[in-house]
Amino acid sequence: MAAALYDLLEQRPEEGYSGTAIFTKERPLKVEPHIGVTEHDNEGRVLTAEFKEFFLVNVYVPNSKRELERLPYRQQWDIDFLKF
Repeated sequence: MAAALYDLLEQRPEEGYSGTAIFTKERPLKVEPHIGVTEHDNEGRVLTAEFKEFFLVNVYVPNSKRELERLPYRQQWDIDFLKF
């Protein structure tokens, strides 16, 4: 018998931007698609799956960009994600 495959997806509302995915054979107990900070949650950057013995956190970390135009956002992201 083939095992079921569960796909868990979190995408940003705008096409062509960030998003995360988890593919698993075991159904998670719980899935959270955010870290509780609206500024970051709107970008679809985190997907957490809770399993019986562990948590799996899939993260698409923001880039500061070549000219560092998003550096302040990235620095705030680091602070907020560490709190998560």
